[in-house]
Amino acid sequence: MNLPDGWRYAECTASAIDAVILFTKLHLEHRKQEIENFIRKASQFMEDIQMPDDSWYGNWGICFTYATWFALRGLAAAGKTYHNCLAVCKAAGFLLKLQLDDGDWGENYLSCKANN
Repeated sequence: MNLPDGWRYAECTASAIDAVILFTKLHLEHRKQEIENFIRKASQFMEDIQMPDDSWYGNWGICFTYATWFALRGLAAAGKTYHNCLAVCKAAGFLLKLQLDDGDWGENYLSCKANN
């Protein structure tokens, strides 16, 4: 498959990390080096595209909170934690900063248009 360059989504990369990690649990040695390289590169990509406000930009849902959830899930699948990954620490701060008093986040779809 020859996909065009330029369409990169946090949600897709994070989901791919998660899927490959699940695959390795069933097939421990299958293409092990390639998979390790994939996880390393995909995790680094996720860290590299983190927004200046410590979120990720979402393309398939209500923007920032949604994509940050995906990013954290993918990074966690790759073994990244609050203790070993600055991007995870910063993302936790982003989520805590935006949480509403009732516990919800309540992001509005207009945040995608405003890019904030």
